[in-house]
Amino acid sequence: MGGGGPLTPRTRDETAAVPTWVDCALGSACGLASACCAAPFILTVDRAVTENSAGKSGLGAALLKGLRQVFTRPHVMLTSLPYWMVAGVYGSTYATANSIDAVSERAFDPDAENKFVKGATKLFGVTVVNMCAGVAKDAAFARMFGAGGAKPPPVPPVTYMLFAGRDVLTIAAGFTASAANASQLLSPVGMQCLLTPVHLLALNMYNVPIATPAQRASQVGPLLPSSTLARMGRFGCAYGIGGIMNTRLTNAAREWAVRAYAPEN
Repeated sequence: MGGGGPLTPRTRDETAAVPTWVDCALGSACGLASACCAAPFILTVDRAVTENSAGKSGLGAALLKGLRQVFTRPHVMLTSLPYWMVAGVYGSTYATANSIDAVSERAFDPDAENKFVKGATKLFGVTVVNMCAGVAKDAAFARMFGAGGAKPPPVPPVTYMLFAGRDVLTIAAGFTASAANASQLLSPVGMQCLLTPVHLLALNMYNVPIATPAQRASQVGPLLPSSTLARMGRFGCAYGIGGIMNTRLTNAAREWAVRAYAPEN
């Protein structure tokens, strides 16, 4: 759980020797660093899918434009608000997951059968943080990159609701799957076959406020195949590059903390 595999277990004495705030601080730093590495590719897909849904650009052209900026003008991307919005969403998600792991390690008896309680606690905490941050980011992207024009209208409640439902299912797939790296990666990626239609419908509700169900189906349907593939790649970055890097950095930080606070163990 947490985006890339289980944390390295500690003995009771090692856990007791390391202050909780140290594990939380290190986990938050590792989470933010991991998010910053994955954010360029996540941003590229998010912006491309949003612009394509609004009819402002073809998906392929928008993806190439974004990737070109990542590799030829990284300083522009790294100083942009959208980049830090994406990094903030995933940085807060990983940091929350790591902090809950640190607290749960101390609060629950490691020998007891409490995996369900620990998993439910983590799912709830991560879902609240990720959903709030992710929905706010996607609503802002709809206004920034959608069909709103110079004065974009407010995002309707139905779009927020669709974004929220999408995120609950995404987090459930990513953070409650088997701890194996392949399961962590494939669960949220495979879920995009079901969740991309929800995402595109949410954007369509914003871009085209008034339309019949048949009109929405005709507008969203042609975008589904390419958008689904793009979002599969996006979540491969979020749970692959970001998630696996987060777990490996966090494990390295935990090992350092044991050496620093419990050298005799």
